[in-house]
Order: sequence, then structure tokens, then C-alpha cells
Amino acid sequence: MTEAHATSARNSFTEHPQPAREVFLNLNESPFGMHASVMQAAAESLAGAGRYQFDLVGRLRKAIAATHGVPEEWVSLYPGSNRALHYATLAFTGAQAPLVVATPGYPICEQTARLVERPVHQVALLENGEHDVDAMGEAGRSGLIYIANPNNPTGTLTSRSALQRLLRNLRPETHVLIDEAYLEFCDERSMLADIHDHPRLIVTRTFSKIHGMAGLRLGYAVAQPQTINHMHTMPPQDVSVPAAAAGLVCLTQDAVVSERKALIAAQRDHLKAWLAERDLPCTPSQSNCLMIDCRRPADQVISQLASRGVHVGRSWPEMPNWIRITVGNSEEMHALCNALGHTLGLTCD
Repeated sequence: MTEAHATSARNSFTEHPQPAREVFLNLNESPFGMHASVMQAAAESLAGAGRYQFDLVGRLRKAIAATHGVPEEWVSLYPGSNRALHYATLAFTGAQAPLVVATPGYPICEQTARLVERPVHQVALLENGEHDVDAMGEAGRSGLIYIANPNNPTGTLTSRSALQRLLRNLRPETHVLIDEAYLEFCDERSMLADIHDHPRLIVTRTFSKIHGMAGLRLGYAVAQPQTINHMHTMPPQDVSVPAAAAGLVCLTQDAVVSERKALIAAQRDHLKAWLAERDLPCTPSQSNCLMIDCRRPADQVISQLASRGVHVGRSWPEMPNWIRITVGNSEEMHALCNALGHTLGLTCD
């Protein structure tokens, strides 16, 4: 049975009993896992994993470059895109060159900056969930501006035109990192094409989310050489053989990506409708996560949901009554709504 058939057979939250297993909707992982062909490629590669296989890793780098229409030397591979965010923060911030981030937002760059005592400027998201690119550009007179698009934890999207405006007005000493970990869940175009015109633009991608490879750890960054060369690990392109083998197959699976995107969108829309019927606000997500206003301290709700076997994401200080939810399959969403309904005293039907 294909993923589409499996989901079409389970198309509402109210058709299924709560699963006996615990449900994890806390880390924005894929409910699908790796596609069978991707898993097979990773497994078969283990027979030769006693060798470094630099040629295999090189083939992946070439394939990524070809996919995005950039030279191979513009691509840098990492064991997960978090590593790229870490190295970019170290490379492009300093005592007088701050990191500029949105709030609420993904914390890796901020954690890195604070670890090495670099200044951090936080800029609140706009009311519609977009990044305030004008304020971020003003704060980023030097250093690094980090934007996750769609944003994590809100799942909200910043338009490509707004990001292009930020790049046009960028100051000479500032770099911009656009984290597209969740872009495949929405219809917005990538900023990868803009790298040709903007030497201080970095775009990162990951195989962890829609491809379901979170545990294998594979990500990459794309930028012009004068930028990407400051972000290389030593040795460069340091990724595992199974991850490289799996990544090569993922790059050929446009149909699988489209199918998974549609399935997540359907479950996301079902969840939004369920919340709207119960007058629970949520962020206008276009990703595989969103935030829900529980109208009570989020930490209490998170704990109570966990006691019912449903694990959700954390809250953010600026949104203390909101929790982040990963969008899963229909069975997981049913379990969430059942647990959330009982926790908040709502109807579940």
C-alpha cells in the first residue's frame, strides 16, 4: 500500500482509536521515515562502509550541485544542517558583528553565538508570522542574519519578495543565512537561485524532514566560494557512507516528496479545522509544525499530554501559553486531538 492509499483510508481524526504506542510530535520528524528505496540504498552501502568512499560522497556533492544549478565548489556537506548553522555563526559573527534572529525562532545559531559570547539581536516576528526583514536588516549592520523559512516553531512563511528586499538592502559587512529545512512542505520558491547574484547569501537544506532521514544526519549549505569556504568542516564534506548513499536516492524522488507534502498538508488542514471548531487559535503554518494557543500555561499542557502518551514540542518565553505541534499521520493526529481535548476539557468528536 502506498503512502497515499494508507492516508486516504484514514482521512479523519474521529475514525480511529487512540494508538497504544506513545506518539512523538515534538521534534518535527517525518511520520513516514525513509522511503523503502532510500533505506535499501543505505543498508546496501554498509557492506563497503569499512572504506571512506570519498568518491561516493563526491558524487552526492555533484548531484546536489546539479539539482540546484550551481558549481560543485558552492556546496558543502555536513552531518545534518545544524552543523552548517553552527559554523556559519562562528564564521560571520564577532564581538562587533552580531547575530540577528527572529523570535520565536529556531535556537541553534543563537545557542552557538551565546556559547562564544557573540552579541545577539532578537527581532519579533510580524503579526502574520513573517520575519520583519526591514527591522532585521537594520539590526544587522554587520554579522549574520538568520532566517528559517518556513519558520520553526510557527511554521509561518516569509515571502520570497521580502527576502529579496532584504538582500537588495544588505550592508557590505553582513551575511544572510536562509534555512530551508521545511521549504519542501510549502509552495514558495527556494532562495537558491538568488545565490548567483548575492555572494553573502547562504542557503541550507536538510534530508531530515520530508525525506525522513533525521537519524542518518545529512544536510548541506550552498553559497559562493568566498562565503562557503569559511564554513567547511575539517576534513570537508565529512558525512557517512550510508547517509551519502541514501541522499543520492532522495534526490531522484520528486514524486515521493510531492506525495508526502500533500499528505502533511491534508493532516495540517484537518488539525486547523479541528482547532477552529473549538476556538483554539493556531499559527497560519505552511510547514509540518504549528503553534497552538492553549489559553493556559503551556508547560502544564505539555506535561498533561505526555501523561496521555502524546509528546509535543516546547513553549517559547514570548508565547508562554502556546505549544508547538509536529504534524504527523492521521493516527497520530487523532491521538493528539483526543489527548488535547481531554486535557483542555474540549469535545473530541
